Amino acid sequence: MSFIHLSLDLTTIDATTISPKPLEPPYHLFTLAQAGDNEMTRRALYPLVREGVLDDPGCRSGEFESYEDFVTRIYPTSYWPHRETTLLISHGQKWIALSTLAIDGTCARTGLTVVSKAYRGTGMATILKQHLLHICLAKGVQRVETRVAHINKPMLAINTKLGFVAIQDHSDSS
Repeated sequence: MSFIHLSLDLTTIDATTISPKPLEPPYHLFTLAQAGDNEMTRRALYPLVREGVLDDPGCRSGEFESYEDFVTRIYPTSYWPHRETTLLISHGQKWIALSTLAIDGTCARTGLTVVSKAYRGTGMATILKQHLLHICLAKGVQRVETRVAHINKPMLAINTKLGFVAIQDHSDSS
């Protein structure tokens, strides 16, 4: 699968250009940390992550881990350690969108961004990414990177609109 690697230099960006529009009730933005580490959180997160991975145009296998594997292998290594920078949006009680960020000093990397099918095209992914970029600015991050499957045109468009530029293309054979 071919991926496009994108980078955003936050030292050259005007924060007002990435200001998210506010969410109106019944939508609610929160962090994974605010949800807490419990069975209810893991049960709400799993279908959202599963949908995002399986619907990603870059998904090769068409398969996703069982809930048990997610809870024991993926959640404790990929989500909970980044709980303060994993953002979610709910619509009422249903979790409908997610975006992840890992910060390492002055560099950060965005991970999975997913919006449930029924809510796609509503600007939720852009709002999440904008909030993540504001977190980066507040934490002194200077550069943010991400990787997008070359055929994932909607996510490429969002990242480009936010100022990300391609830094290199890779063919991922793994």
